[in-house]
Amino acid sequence: MSDKQAAPTMLRMAHILAVGLALLIATFSLVGMEYASLRNSMTNNMQVQMRIMAHNIAQSLVAGEREVATEVLSSLAASPEIDAAVLYGAQQNIFAEYKRKGSLPQALQMRGLMQHQQGTDLHKSEVWQPVMYEACR
Repeated sequence: MSDKQAAPTMLRMAHILAVGLALLIATFSLVGMEYASLRNSMTNNMQVQMRIMAHNIAQSLVAGEREVATEVLSSLAASPEIDAAVLYGAQQNIFAEYKRKGSLPQALQMRGLMQHQQGTDLHKSEVWQPVMYEACR
């Protein structure tokens, strides 16, 4: 093969390689964006569920009814993305909790937060929702 014939072949191979690399980069970018979007959607869904849960569980917290609070938290079993939930009392002690059977959630620790907060990393999402009862925490 002469140099004149090898040059177009090499150019064609370089072009195919560049297009393949561009497609690979685009694929990884789209997968990453989709992953981030789904995580954000899941975290927002959990935030809504926690607001509903806080509204439903406030009376049992005020009345000191641990069994009722535990039963309300156990309804989270219907949400497969939630592995654990903890309800803290006014003295920041655990009042009631829910842990999904078969999962090994990390221990949830009170952070001293008195406002809503959420966080997400590669392995988990956390949503902190204060429980309000008649404008009192």
